[in-house]
Amino acid sequence: MLAAVLSLTAPVQAPPAQAQDYPTRPVTITVCFPPGASTDTIARRIAERLTTSLGRPVVVDNRGGAGGNIAGSLLTRPSLPVQT
Repeated sequence: MLAAVLSLTAPVQAPPAQAQDYPTRPVTITVCFPPGASTDTIARRIAERLTTSLGRPVVVDNRGGAGGNIAGSLLTRPSLPVQT
């Protein structure tokens, strides 16, 4: 019985946890079409709004060609230098 009461009070005694700020680096939106396409225009509008709401720079990276394989191979790298 005492163990049950103590287990219920344990979460109350735990210190509050805070998450780290995210994102910590510039955010990159990778578009698999060349600049000037409709997807590029939409991505740039989204990037503008995300920049104001996140307070961090959001960059649009156009990697057109090879049917989207260039952008796909970029996103499958194990260690990206940016947050996508």
